[in-house]
Amino acid sequence: MKLRIALIVSLFLIITLCGYGQRNSSFIGKMQEQFEVHNNPEVEYLFVEFDKDFYVNGETVWMKIYPFNHQGLLIADSRYIDIEVISPEGEVYLESRFRIEPGRRGGQINLPADIPQGIYRLKAANIGNEYGSFMTEVSIYNFRESNKTITSAKRRFQNVSFFPEGGRIIGNVENEIGFKATDQYGRGFKVDGEVVDSTGATITKFQSDQNGIGSFILLPEKLGKYKIYVQGALVEADVLKSIDTDQIKLEFNDRSDNFLNFRIVAGDDYLITDTNKDFYLLGEFNNQLCYKNKLSLNQNPFTDPLKINISTSALPQGIINFGLFNQQGEWISSRLVFNDKKEGLNISAQTDQLNYTKRGKVSLEISVTDYLDVPVSSELSVKVYDQQISNRAFPKLAGLVSYKYGNKISSSLDHVDLYFKNKEKLSALDAALLTIENANKIWQENERGRGSNTIDDRSKQNMLVLDLSELDPEIYKQISRVSVMSLEDKLVIEEYVDNRKIIEIDMPDYQGKRHIWVYGFNYKGERVQEIKMHSSQTGHKKKYMPINRDVALNEDIIDYLSFKQKENLINLSYGSRQDIYSDETEELGIDRKVDNTIDLEDYVTLPTTKEIINELVSKATFKKEKDGYKLLLTPKESSYKYDDSPLIFINNVPTFDYDHVLSLDAKSVERIKVCNSVRTLRDFGTFGLRGAIFFELKEGYENPLESIYNNLAVINGITYPFEFHGKALDHGEDKIPDFRRLLYWNPNLKTSENEKVVVEFDNADISSDFIIEIQGISKDGKVGSAVLEYGVNELEN
Repeated sequence: MKLRIALIVSLFLIITLCGYGQRNSSFIGKMQEQFEVHNNPEVEYLFVEFDKDFYVNGETVWMKIYPFNHQGLLIADSRYIDIEVISPEGEVYLESRFRIEPGRRGGQINLPADIPQGIYRLKAANIGNEYGSFMTEVSIYNFRESNKTITSAKRRFQNVSFFPEGGRIIGNVENEIGFKATDQYGRGFKVDGEVVDSTGATITKFQSDQNGIGSFILLPEKLGKYKIYVQGALVEADVLKSIDTDQIKLEFNDRSDNFLNFRIVAGDDYLITDTNKDFYLLGEFNNQLCYKNKLSLNQNPFTDPLKINISTSALPQGIINFGLFNQQGEWISSRLVFNDKKEGLNISAQTDQLNYTKRGKVSLEISVTDYLDVPVSSELSVKVYDQQISNRAFPKLAGLVSYKYGNKISSSLDHVDLYFKNKEKLSALDAALLTIENANKIWQENERGRGSNTIDDRSKQNMLVLDLSELDPEIYKQISRVSVMSLEDKLVIEEYVDNRKIIEIDMPDYQGKRHIWVYGFNYKGERVQEIKMHSSQTGHKKKYMPINRDVALNEDIIDYLSFKQKENLINLSYGSRQDIYSDETEELGIDRKVDNTIDLEDYVTLPTTKEIINELVSKATFKKEKDGYKLLLTPKESSYKYDDSPLIFINNVPTFDYDHVLSLDAKSVERIKVCNSVRTLRDFGTFGLRGAIFFELKEGYENPLESIYNNLAVINGITYPFEFHGKALDHGEDKIPDFRRLLYWNPNLKTSENEKVVVEFDNADISSDFIIEIQGISKDGKVGSAVLEYGVNELEN
């Protein structure tokens, strides 16, 4: 009898090589070719580990980013990764860019204090390789909303779905039927139910686990009429409206030593003919065929089901999608099964005590071996958190393991590693895999053909791409060089055109965002044309499908939020120190070298900006022309005048148009700075060949260049990861309560083949049970995890 209760597991896509020499056929060869065509070895994949799955406004989202190649091995080269925080409405609310490399894969995003409450998505994308993006959902709570009052809506049963094994129910045959029950928030909900016949007699009873997943066995009569009741209420069950008697399907029977045992069963009206006695059984693991065989029915599958025993040693470790096809190549049935070869890492961890006092120091010793118990070098992540902040029924065990052993189509489940311990739990996992709705999707995609995977050149990961093809041909001919100015970091980069229509400019790393201004100059250094960028790096805000779900609060989270509100302590609860870091530049505050500074409060008020320049800026003059006046500067080192207008900044926004200066209210100008020497102008490149003047406005006055600033292209700079502070807060006699619930986070821990690793961290002022969660991966792609607990009591040091 199969275990009835199933638990949730989280499974994601990677590519792992697998191939087996079974009997071939034209159909099998065609399917093999389809998978090979659409498996580009240049595709890279991402997995991102987060410190938890719910956050509070003002908190830090900690993460570790794992880039994998198509073989499932960590990529040793550096990569640029974009992280997006997507709102429930589908808008990109926050975004950051990280440069990751071996030994530095961590990152963080600081959530603002005013972020609205809701279900958000966190997306990671490998620049130049969008195919390998990663996305997950998190809940973000804002205790400032509703006058800081947080209430918990009572969860209630909302919906249940049923999933017969093999995709159909066959009469007069035992059928395993998986089911998943959810509440009003779409979360798993524990239920009881029963199946009754037309007389009202109970045929079978069933019960889910606390995550709403379960399965039961039903032996229906081919003409039987059945109803299902869940939580005492009649539910719609379309699956029972059609009971087949002349169909065939694939079932997973059980595990035996070193074998996965399947069978093909059919209804009692199924007739074997020359056109339906041959079948193909294929196994797929992450877009590659790992099993292929041709089968023939030589007996009645109703009375004598065809048994198929597949050696586990010839299959990859992970969730495999087995598909049954008829001899015409049409899909019939699918079954997901987990193959556990126990080839992962063994991570051992031990604390120096089982119980600690508040603010006591914890020493944690970690060692890593392979499945043969041989010490190996590995890359680890370690986090320590209060069990009350876990938003799941189980600790968030090794998502990395789930990712590596998962499967693309099984991504709606969680916690594959919970089932590695014994055969009984593996049976529960097999039952849970019944609830995957799209098990046949991968086969149907290959039948009709899928689009190819387009991979951009990864050498362009951090490049700015300028498209000059849309310029007027006569203007294009005049441009000798293009100059790029970044307003935030004084960066000026210049490239000669050399008859190119596409100019690629390598952008150095920078923390935050850059507003980019681009101009074309001729060989004399004269301005020709302002250039608009057409670049994936400048980006357009992507719109995602909105999430129409409320945030569900449970008692533990309410306790966590109210605990945080007891003291008005921003950041102290989270182990980070955001006050000394910023993910992006809030305003332009560029400190440049200047030759002359004029503070207007030191002089008599003048009525116009033109008079201010005439009277106070000694090296500035006006040249009369047919259509008015042109502003010119005189170089500091000589007496001749520049032949064209200088570069002008109004509150650090650039322009060459002097009319903007004339439009300024003279009362709004607070300070003027002049650059007219080689020493101060060299940082401006070609932009500064005619000098530069800065106008700084008083607070509250409108900048006439604001629209220009808002229309400048924006590209992401790099967000540099900073160290998590796992030390207790010590303020001497006036000790501030330390409410950190995330005590430790280290995404870059390493072990060697010969040494154990010891880490230390401090407890906070919280009496609770704390969870230590460790994930690891070796150079050859083997993964493992470990979880242990310790307690903190009421006594203080």
